[in-house]
Amino acid sequence: MGLGVTYLEEEERLAPSLHLHYKEHFKNYLGFGIGLEHVLGDHGHSIASLILSYEAYEHVSLNYMPGLDIEEKEIVHHFELSFGFESNGLHLGPFLGVSLGNESHFSAGVHFAF
Repeated sequence: MGLGVTYLEEEERLAPSLHLHYKEHFKNYLGFGIGLEHVLGDHGHSIASLILSYEAYEHVSLNYMPGLDIEEKEIVHHFELSFGFESNGLHLGPFLGVSLGNESHFSAGVHFAF
């Protein structure tokens, strides 16, 4: 799960966002999963996606998430870089993301997982 702030390029404004991801890792460096991102506000955006994750370095993940903007009915491409550390079974760290489509946006925030 991730909580962040998103800059909506076309609307030139900031909005809070929520990211929910479920991933399974294989060979300790590859992961696959599904995700849902929702940008809150007057013109909210919801994106359902597949996740391909690569752990480039220990605790550094690069994610590519092709998905569908549910409201606009268009394909979007979401890229995310995250850094995380683990403590007492909790995975926590910052993330940066960009979503490219007709309504592109940029996100930054904190993610956590169990």
